[in-house]
Amino acid sequence: MPRCRRGYIHIVNNDFTQWQMYAIDGSANHTINSQGNRYIAPSNPDAKEV
Repeated sequence: MPRCRRGYIHIVNNDFTQWQMYAIDGSANHTINSQGNRYIAPSNPDAKEV
């Protein structure tokens, strides 16, 4: 899954289902532009929700 650190990412038209830890993540002065994506949280209780 996408992860951004100290940068800019533009994520367009993706289907995020069944992720293990996160769907999209960022740290340390990041910018994430998420556009037209679908997020469905998995049933795993350890996975972070949107």
